[in-house]
Amino acid sequence: MKWNTKEKKKARELYELAKQRDYECLMSNIKKRVPKNPEDVWNLQKFLNEQAKEFNRVYQFRYGYLLETFVYLVRKGVLSKEELQQLGEEKFLYINDILKILTVDNPT
Repeated sequence: MKWNTKEKKKARELYELAKQRDYECLMSNIKKRVPKNPEDVWNLQKFLNEQAKEFNRVYQFRYGYLLETFVYLVRKGVLSKEELQQLGEEKFLYINDILKILTVDNPT
């Protein structure tokens, strides 16, 4: 799918917004995991390592994968479908169709 200049700019803004929200959520989760004993330190380290892998997997800005990334971020609750309407009708309909399929296959 081709991206025009306006769509690219909006996609970057939404991507950065999602990343910021995800980091804020992560920070909140870290604050809840204050180590109370020595084992908790290693559990926190394990948690952070897992989160780092997840961030590295999800937050790779490539137009070829970006719509699927946005689908994932909607399902995760980091972005809303309404926000993604800013990408334009073609891209929004593509994302919305995938979300419908995933909802039918895996109702939550």
